[in-house]
Amino acid sequence: MYMAYGWPQVIPVESSDSTRRIVYLKVISRVLLVVLPAHLELWSSSQHRVRLGKYVRKPESIGNEGENLQAIWSPDSKLIAVLTSQFYLHIFKVQITGKKINTFGKQPTGLFLASVSLVLSERVPFANSYVTFCGAFFLQGRANDELGSHHLGNGLISGATQSTIRPIDPNHFVAKPAAVVHLEFSIAFRMLVVLSSDGEIALYSVSKKGLKHTESILLKVKLASRDAVCSAVAPAQQILAVGTRKGSVELYDLANSASLIRSVSLHDWG
Repeated sequence: MYMAYGWPQVIPVESSDSTRRIVYLKVISRVLLVVLPAHLELWSSSQHRVRLGKYVRKPESIGNEGENLQAIWSPDSKLIAVLTSQFYLHIFKVQITGKKINTFGKQPTGLFLASVSLVLSERVPFANSYVTFCGAFFLQGRANDELGSHHLGNGLISGATQSTIRPIDPNHFVAKPAAVVHLEFSIAFRMLVVLSSDGEIALYSVSKKGLKHTESILLKVKLASRDAVCSAVAPAQQILAVGTRKGSVELYDLANSASLIRSVSLHDWG
């Protein structure tokens, strides 16, 4: 669901995936990318609700390389990177074709079909090794682990391989351990948004030098929301949108100390 001209619009993505969960959502230049465990789709999120393109993975690929687990879309919207549950990296190329899309009344929409093609499929180098995250955790991933679905505290389902997370320093852990499930960096605000598996969202300030200087990444504020499942930054509107487990969307004003503007839901729209 998205807002267009002040009204909610619902996109009917294919529900062939058994889990029916969304892996990744992103809007760039009024084009919405939806990544699901077994396929991805591109939709127009403007006035016309039109699917521009899609890529469906074959059952053999899913069986050998695992389901889609994480994804990211390049700012120029030309490349999509997807990490699978068996630690395979897939790179997809998005190209706009010259085929125009018309409405049922044969009226031009100004939209063009898009082709999505797989250009790279490689196993990532850290699939059989320990990975250190900020000096605080070891993440042990084993290539021979079977695919497992783990329910996280905020309602998300992790399809990652069975991994072990343990603290280096027991005193470093809070009482309720939580994993980072989503990161988003806003260049305009020099801000890092961190969503954890317990539903909390923290905003970190970053220096002009960027993320390379970790000592300059400082906690700015923790949002009041405790049941977040997704988030997105709208730099032009200076708004942070947070989706919650209750089905509502909370809007925060980034220009005013991340104060809550309002909370909207399907019930509010009728």
